[in-house]
Amino acid sequence: MHGALALIRAEIELARAAFPDAPLHVLKLDLKEFYPSLSHDLLLRMLSRLGLADRDIEFFERYLRVRVDDNGQVLIWHAGVPNHRRVSDLLGELVLLMLDQYVQRRARALIVRVIDDICLLAPSAEEAVKAWEAVHAFCAACGLALNEEKCGAVCIGGALAPALPAAPPCWLLLELNERGEWEVYAAGFEALLGQAREQIAAANSILAKVDLYNAHLAHLERALALTAALGPEHRRSVRAAIQRFQHELFGSQRGIGDELRRAIRERFTGTASHTQLPEAWLYWPITAGGLGLRQAVMRAATYAEGFERLAKVRPPTERTADWQRRDNDWARFYASLLSEVSAVEPAGNQVMETLVNDFISRGAELSSGKQTGLSPYWRWVLYLYGPQILESFGTFRFLFSELVPLQLITERHLEDGEVAVGQAADGAASDLAGDLAF
Repeated sequence: MHGALALIRAEIELARAAFPDAPLHVLKLDLKEFYPSLSHDLLLRMLSRLGLADRDIEFFERYLRVRVDDNGQVLIWHAGVPNHRRVSDLLGELVLLMLDQYVQRRARALIVRVIDDICLLAPSAEEAVKAWEAVHAFCAACGLALNEEKCGAVCIGGALAPALPAAPPCWLLLELNERGEWEVYAAGFEALLGQAREQIAAANSILAKVDLYNAHLAHLERALALTAALGPEHRRSVRAAIQRFQHELFGSQRGIGDELRRAIRERFTGTASHTQLPEAWLYWPITAGGLGLRQAVMRAATYAEGFERLAKVRPPTERTADWQRRDNDWARFYASLLSEVSAVEPAGNQVMETLVNDFISRGAELSSGKQTGLSPYWRWVLYLYGPQILESFGTFRFLFSELVPLQLITERHLEDGEVAVGQAADGAASDLAGDLAF
């Protein structure tokens, strides 16, 4: 989906640069219960028209003949395909490719699609309405339906046609405004905050709270397209959302750190205790004795810096007759908009690198040599919080491994960002994989 969003943004920026006075309509469509609604008769007729042999058609007939037990009565459905199956994906894609052809024969529109999440870009209100009506006609003929609640449209540089959906188009937790800028979808973000707050507050153990927070943060980062280059406004909006998620998850000026400290005081130190837990300990890797809480603001900042470092290519000022069919400055401008954002590593210094290398050696000992390096995120943790850890504990090796089930912890977080970059050479990919492990 991040690649699709980058492609949509590239098409928008190209249209605005090449035709600054022309409006651009952007529609986002979603098919309602797509896989469960696929007609078996439609699928078999399509396969037959493609020239499949009789024995191949018989295979698909058996695959589609799903039996369902309804209070002792066996029913055979005539619509729907099993989820998470490659054969089902193939059948669904055949229908969607036919939808693409149907729309493009009836309207001048560009289609960017991820399965049944469909984006249509049209150069005029007339063409946008034609495309919208074509999708409706196709769905009606094939037993499908649009999820009207998830459909949206916007006109960049003009007025939106009344026949199109009035809501702004939304992907994941992002919405596109009439200026062609990507912002956080407020209602969806509030729902995610509420769900995260409720689940974390209900968790029984401290580590369960940390795990839930990290899991919700991983989902939030994917939903905010942290690795996609969607423009400066996107970065500003994402930064504000991430700051609120970390620092105000439990109310104004009360973030996840405050919640964890409160829970620790109630259960272990007592409410009258004046013992102050170092902030660094909250974010220190769990395999090294910390809580392993993800530092959301720092993670967002490393990707924001990565976005700022992307090469900026200005659009050309002239267009030849074949400007869209040649390897020229327009092509280079377009390609620059598709760059993926990577996390930036901290600038190294000799003192910290000595400690980092010792930290990696410790991880290699615990993981039987599986860890050979650190991702950009964990390097930032060591560089930012390492001095406080040294001040509080005197060493990075303050964990007494004999007192904790390190093998269980290490195995559980084997794919964490702390583990070898040799297993996941791309730092951003290893960071996200580490989030999923939590």
